[in-house]
Parts: sequence; C-alpha cells; structure tokens
Amino acid sequence: MKPSCLFSMIFTLTALLASVPDPSAAMLVPESAEIPYQINASDRIVIGTVSGIDINYDHTIFTITVEEWLYNPLPAESIKVRTESGKYVWTEDQAEFTLNESVLLMLRDKELDKRLFIVSVGFPGKHPISDRDEVVEELKAHRIDG
Repeated sequence: MKPSCLFSMIFTLTALLASVPDPSAAMLVPESAEIPYQINASDRIVIGTVSGIDINYDHTIFTITVEEWLYNPLPAESIKVRTESGKYVWTEDQAEFTLNESVLLMLRDKELDKRLFIVSVGFPGKHPISDRDEVVEELKAHRIDG
C-alpha cells in the first residue's frame, strides 16, 4: 500500500472518530452532580471502606465494609460494588476506588441476593465521607417532600 494512501485512510478514520459524539458523555446529565438527583436515582446510600478489589477482564468488583447505612439499610456488614471498568476495559463514567478508601456511596440494586450493587449515576454517586452531613440533611428534606 502506498504511504499516501495509508495516510489518507488514517486521516479519514481519525476525522470520522473525532466527529462521533462521546457515548459516555451522553449518559451523564448535568443534574447528576446534584445530591437530590442522586438520592432520587438511588436504592440505598451507605458509608464504608474499600476492603477488597477483584479486577476482571471487563469489570471490577469492590468489596465495601459497611460502617453506616444512611438510606434503605440492609442487614449486611459488607457489600460488593461492580464497575464496568476492568483489566482491559475502561469506562469513563464509572467510579474509581482505592484499597482502604473511605467512601459514601449512592447505590442501585444489581443482585440483592449477592449483595451486589452499582454506583448510582456513575462517578458522581461516589462521595467522600465528609459529605455525610449534607447527604443526611438532603435525605431529611427528601422524606418531607417525597
């Protein structure tokens, strides 16, 4: 193949890929950064510590040792949170965790019998535990309004 033809193909492919909207950007709406929106999109809210990380090909399972249930509690001392990023797949809007990190999580039920969840609205549903008081206040207002 001639170098000029190869260059033309690469340029065309690059131009096509640049013109395609980012699909992950379409998933997050601006309101997803707001706590009331996250509460409405969540089945449960928990505070815990990342105590285990199981990285798979296309997803990762994080074990969270539960310290406190803020909303819709379960009788569980630990839970698992799945993200759609793994060893060979990375998904832009997924929350990222580190071992021993303390987190406040807005969760959606995935498989309750396995105590498996996903983070509501992607990475905006993961908070530092310093947001606890703000979330609790919003939960109180949410209960009054909802």
